[in-house]
Amino acid sequence: MAKKKSNNNETENLRAYLDVGIRLRNNELNIQMIRNAIFTGVQVVLVGSFIAFKDLTLILELIISAFGILISISWILYYKSSLFWVRYWEERTSKVNDAFLELAEIDVNLFNKHPASGSYEEPLSVEYGGKTLEYSSVHSPIKIAQIGFLVLWFTIFIGVSLCNIDPRLGICNI
Repeated sequence: MAKKKSNNNETENLRAYLDVGIRLRNNELNIQMIRNAIFTGVQVVLVGSFIAFKDLTLILELIISAFGILISISWILYYKSSLFWVRYWEERTSKVNDAFLELAEIDVNLFNKHPASGSYEEPLSVEYGGKTLEYSSVHSPIKIAQIGFLVLWFTIFIGVSLCNIDPRLGICNI
């Protein structure tokens, strides 16, 4: 009887750890999405500011584009850090989940074929309604937006700098 009670305590502890891991992962995902929305909003405001003040002064254009570069790099670094923590908590939660399932003698694993489990082959797919759905990461469009804004701001900064050096260049009238 003592073995069964100890087993129940262990199961409850693992269940509690699993709940904490899932909450921490979800919290990090929520923070990540909020950051992405804020960074995207700041980038849109900067593009609007650049367009609004384009012909005012070259120094203002340089300041806005330099700030755009800084915001783009910050966004990339924050996203990379956040992605690390999401994956960290997914991996930890997967390990606790495996221990919980083994101890509770349950034969259903929610992390089966999940990237955190390490038991999947690329590309991931799921059968649903007679169709095969391929895995598509939400991270790709976000990374494209981050790099796209960074390239945009570098291009603007270089173009404005060249116009400041020699206003006769053809790009100065764009």
